[in-house]
Amino acid sequence: MKAREDNNMYRLIKIVLILALLLFAIPIWAVNVKDYASVHEAYQAAPLYDELYFPIGTYKLDKPLVIDRLVNIRGEGRGSVILVDGIDAIVIDSRVKPSATQYITVKDITICNTQNTGNLLSLYRTADGKFENIGLRGGDKAIYISGSLRNVFRDCYTHTGSWSNRAPLPIYGIYAEADRTTRIGNNANRFYNCNMRWCETGIYITDGVGQGSFSLTDSTVEGSKKIGLHVRGILHGVGINNCHFEANNQGILLEGITAGNIQVIYSSDLIEMKHCTQVTIQNSYISGIRCKAEDGNYNNLFNGIFFGKLGLDIDPSAGQVTNVRDNAGGLRFPVAFGISANLIDGDLEVWDKGVPIGFKKYNVGEIIESDIAQTGQKSALIRSSGKNIGISYLIAGKQFAELAGKKIALSAYARSDKEANAAIFIRYRGGTDYFSVKKFRVGNEWQRITIGHIINDKASEINIIFGLYNEAAGMEIYMDNIEIRRGDTVGY
Repeated sequence: MKAREDNNMYRLIKIVLILALLLFAIPIWAVNVKDYASVHEAYQAAPLYDELYFPIGTYKLDKPLVIDRLVNIRGEGRGSVILVDGIDAIVIDSRVKPSATQYITVKDITICNTQNTGNLLSLYRTADGKFENIGLRGGDKAIYISGSLRNVFRDCYTHTGSWSNRAPLPIYGIYAEADRTTRIGNNANRFYNCNMRWCETGIYITDGVGQGSFSLTDSTVEGSKKIGLHVRGILHGVGINNCHFEANNQGILLEGITAGNIQVIYSSDLIEMKHCTQVTIQNSYISGIRCKAEDGNYNNLFNGIFFGKLGLDIDPSAGQVTNVRDNAGGLRFPVAFGISANLIDGDLEVWDKGVPIGFKKYNVGEIIESDIAQTGQKSALIRSSGKNIGISYLIAGKQFAELAGKKIALSAYARSDKEANAAIFIRYRGGTDYFSVKKFRVGNEWQRITIGHIINDKASEINIIFGLYNEAAGMEIYMDNIEIRRGDTVGY
């Protein structure tokens, strides 16, 4: 009888414990910080491998909580708030004892700093950690990673809840450096569904020793006052997949990257590259890319990209462009970055019903696609209605301001079944209004026409037109490989 009663009591205890787990989601082996005078006292009381549990509430720290052994942290999400005032909040540190914090977990917690000094969550030489559902507000660096590898971050975000009016935005959402890893494979610090909004810089990844790895997946960087994503000095392993970059002052800046892979991103902001080699950007919807040989770029690949109004400023020696199509009236090479329009090897993907993408028809007449091309698949067939007609490109606003007083070179190839006056027109408006034209008599062989021009800084816009000048109705001319380039000469 005694044995049966003991067995029933054991079963009852098990049932109570299971119900406690299901109803209150409090682990059996957890140290509840509310049972102690301070968070630091609770941490010191927690045995190795236990969990430091933060029920809903606000926990003010007067000094950083340094985790230097394997004690996990868990709260109840946005309602569990760790608050600091201008100091580091949580520091996970294996610098003294290597691997002391390996496999640590931090989840379901909100960290706020009332100032922009001190970091919210810092990792030093920490490996294989899991960091999930962490809200971040204020501080210098919301997440700071140094000398750490193979950590996984999921559902981490800059916090916009009840503490928004009491804490500033972080200066950096994520700041990682000196990863000291070699390839993006198993050693990368990985971020999934992490949303960094309204920081000075959304994500900054650098590596002092020249090797590192980092991956960002299914994440959003939005509203950064400076740069959305700045990756610098990593020789191996940058992976970005299915991410959104919206309304940042500058979208993505890649510096000194070798063997990076960016795919399926959506960006309303510019991607700029400096000293990058073997970086692939593919299958993406973006507003624009700048990849210039003068910035030390070479042997990069751009494939399957739909681009918008900022256009693509890519030197042939800096990167190979394949299967690239306009998405929102952008140019293959925008004026703002040196080359405004380069339709060399023009074909269907850079033409829209006879008019190159980013250009417009000037005056009355007809412009249609033609299979008679100087190179590529298509050229523009321009047919006069008795008035001047051509393909027009407007430089105005910020683009004009950047080019005012500078020299540009204008070039195209032209031919006609009958002799015709091919021409390059220049029309200014605003401040100084005038019209000028340079004529070239062309026949049935392709002939290159080119001029140099210094943009008058007294005007506010310039319209550049390639076409027919003062020809009778019905006269036709073919034009191909139109190019506008900053500098003295146009090169092929």
